[in-house]
Amino acid sequence: MADVAILESRERVLAAILLTGGAYFLFSAQDAAIKLLVAGVSVWQIMFFRSITILA
Repeated sequence: MADVAILESRERVLAAILLTGGAYFLFSAQDAAIKLLVAGVSVWQIMFFRSITILA
């Protein structure tokens, strides 16, 4: 029984590490995309569509 609990704990830790890494990657990708878009689109338009995307 204790072995099962240890395996579940390790799986949860691994899942947490992967989810955190994925979140950092998505945040970095969003930051890079916004920096590229600012050259041709107004900041207010970018913020509007970003907010709509978050709410969807």
